[in-house]
Amino acid sequence: MSLLSIITEACQSSGMEAPASAIGSTDPTVQKMVQFSIETVEELRRRFNWPRLVEDVNFPSAQADFLVGADFDRLVPGSGIVVNGVPIRCGLSQSEWLALPARTGTPRYGRTVDKTVSIWPTPTGTDTIKVNYYSAQPFRTEADAVLPTWVADNDYCKLPEDLITLGVIVRHRRDIGQDFSDQLAEFEAMFADYARIDGGEPAK
Repeated sequence: MSLLSIITEACQSSGMEAPASAIGSTDPTVQKMVQFSIETVEELRRRFNWPRLVEDVNFPSAQADFLVGADFDRLVPGSGIVVNGVPIRCGLSQSEWLALPARTGTPRYGRTVDKTVSIWPTPTGTDTIKVNYYSAQPFRTEADAVLPTWVADNDYCKLPEDLITLGVIVRHRRDIGQDFSDQLAEFEAMFADYARIDGGEPAK
């Protein structure tokens, strides 16, 4: 399972010769297919809350704000911030948040602004706080290092490879002016199957 295997299968399914490499290829069609794979991953990540993309991090024990990291996308609904094993309420409006008085204690509310998670009251250091979130960076090296995008042919993605491949084929056929209705229907059916198997929910 790798970028090269995705591009190879997409090329062969489209009646083209399989490339020797994907990253660094000088073939304009292969270059486009690599871009189509990135676009497909972004679409899949945006449309659905995939359990396989859930990451967690411990919140520092005595501060109110925490910059989660470059891969933070959105909190897991219902369990985004967990204090002492119990999820706390998130999603307060700006006016509600600003109306909260300065206070310390066990956190009861939380919110996110960009990649920063904030909690209220400010913890005193005695609570165990965990942030559960969906990663915006599903790409991985062969050694499982997190990547913002494809870097090498043997990189892989945590999302389903055959679904990414089909997304590449749909985009390629649309790009060259061929009918893609059958491939798009197959893509949507496969997407629904994987979504059901993964057990997540549509992103909001």
